[in-house]
Amino acid sequence: MAEPKRGILAFFSSTIASRSTTNSAKSNEPGLSDEAELNSSSTVVAKRAQKRLFQESWKESFSWLLYDNDANVMKCKYCSADDGAAKSGSSFIHGCFQFKKESLRKHNDSNAHKIAMEHCLSKRKPKQIVSSFQKQSQKSDEKTINELKIKFNTAYAIAKEELPFTKFRALLQIQRKNGLEMNEMYENDVKCAEIIHCISSTLKDELVNHLRDSEYFSVLIDAATDSSNKENEAVVVRYVSEGIPETKVLGLIELQHADAEGTLEAIKKAFLSADDEMLFRNHLVGFCSDGASVNFGMKSGVAKRLTDDCPWLIPIWCLPHRKSEVMDMLKKSDMGAKVIDVLHLIYKTYHYSPKSKRELQTLADNLQVRIKTPSRVKGTRWSPHTEKALKNLLLPPQGKTNQDVGQYCIVHQHMEHLAESSAKCRNQRRNCVTEPLSLVIDGMKKRYKSIVGEDDHDEPSKIVKALKVFHHDSWPENDLDLAVYGNEAVTSLVAWFEDILLRNGCKTPAVLPEWKLMKVLVKGEFSDKTFTSLWRLFLTKEPYSDTYQNVLMLVKIMLCLPVSSAQCERTFSTMNRIKTDVRSSLNITTLEDLIRISGEGPDILDFDPKSAVQKWLSTSRKVKLNYVGWPENCEDDD
Repeated sequence: MAEPKRGILAFFSSTIASRSTTNSAKSNEPGLSDEAELNSSSTVVAKRAQKRLFQESWKESFSWLLYDNDANVMKCKYCSADDGAAKSGSSFIHGCFQFKKESLRKHNDSNAHKIAMEHCLSKRKPKQIVSSFQKQSQKSDEKTINELKIKFNTAYAIAKEELPFTKFRALLQIQRKNGLEMNEMYENDVKCAEIIHCISSTLKDELVNHLRDSEYFSVLIDAATDSSNKENEAVVVRYVSEGIPETKVLGLIELQHADAEGTLEAIKKAFLSADDEMLFRNHLVGFCSDGASVNFGMKSGVAKRLTDDCPWLIPIWCLPHRKSEVMDMLKKSDMGAKVIDVLHLIYKTYHYSPKSKRELQTLADNLQVRIKTPSRVKGTRWSPHTEKALKNLLLPPQGKTNQDVGQYCIVHQHMEHLAESSAKCRNQRRNCVTEPLSLVIDGMKKRYKSIVGEDDHDEPSKIVKALKVFHHDSWPENDLDLAVYGNEAVTSLVAWFEDILLRNGCKTPAVLPEWKLMKVLVKGEFSDKTFTSLWRLFLTKEPYSDTYQNVLMLVKIMLCLPVSSAQCERTFSTMNRIKTDVRSSLNITTLEDLIRISGEGPDILDFDPKSAVQKWLSTSRKVKLNYVGWPENCEDDD
């Protein structure tokens, strides 16, 4: 039969009775006094009453930590001030009661805290940003800054080595695998593109500051089509820094119209991107490009439009492109056209046939002659390419004369259809030069007469010729002749550049007296200096840079004037390496960033990301690039 259920009073009465029985049993145990029992109970109460307290030293390790003494809680000054941090549900927003250092570490390393910190820093004034950044770099935020530097260095290496952005995550993961501690923030290809843009903007800001510090500069332009069939205009500037001419890319602009007006708009847009349009009007002294009618049209070319705004401007036709015009004249000769065809035939034979190239190398080894690979001569109007092809074919090996067996003999033995014997071909080569030679000489005189100052109707060419007075190697030895040498040329230079000289603080009446004193000093003490070292010394060292500051303005103008637009061609070579058919969707801004870092950025080991990281943290709103990240999971259609 089941036991009847006990009531609640019966349960508590039996519990109290059992406890009293236990206590009476303990009191009857030998060796346990009332005093020992009292001490034991007081120890338990003390342990229960003991609590963790806030440590003031934690504020030194965690600069964001706040302590509310009245409420006895810890808070984060960034998370409590940021509205978006409330979604994270962190206890440090309203108050944390767990006074443990481990809780502080976890909150410091959380992504929600770092995002809230970045939002708060971006809302401050610029002076507050700089001061807060300095405080952070001295305290616990050094870890965050160091992690950003690691990611900026990695992104810079990707741009410098012309790697795709998708390699960014893999490179960070391998560093983490090798033991380098860092969080996973910004670990994707989109953030890699934004970081590279921030670095490129820092480099561009340095370039603009150099342009503002220098009194004069020149502009070089050229246009080319990329792999996506877009025509881009490269705007390059040449200026003097520390007495040495520097040539760097200011911008890569996509042309909306390929006429003179569209090209001029692209140039102005490049300077507007530098946030200084007056920089273009007050310091421009030279312009260089190829000889296309768009650039050098007599009525409405780019050079004509620029000289209307800047009458002192010196337009210069790129010398290698002038040579290409001479090469076009050479092709008009029957014998010259045959030479070009033979060079092109040799190039195709050994470029597209590995077997022919191996046989050519075997013949060279048997004859103990060192050969050079035949280069391309057609498909380009760049004259150095033609010159290189001729040298590779005609020049004898190093250490031998023209009478010795050269590479032409090797090519002849392998290609019997070129000639019957190497001796006969050498004789034909000597005889065939006379026919096109006069044609080439006449063309060079026609193309270069503005450079040597023989064009009486071209005033800028006379100014270029007058600048030759600063080449001290051509100065006369006689003191009487030296006293009057170049005085007339310097006077004409001052008259031509007077407007822009006055804009940059030059005292034009003092130029000629300084020129006369400087000639005597250079001839007496610095005649052994080279052209580059002499003017670098006078432009950078006291007392010369101060004593002759007015006449040295003309020297700076001379050093700024370019002779070719080769830097534009290098820019397009870099563009073709970066923007291939695989990466044809690169935006023009991203392409400019990659070209600037790859072509003009410092070496990977010399790059310092500090200024770029500061700009990244001080920018309240990151630039939204027209770049779409690569999907993480790519599945095949089939």
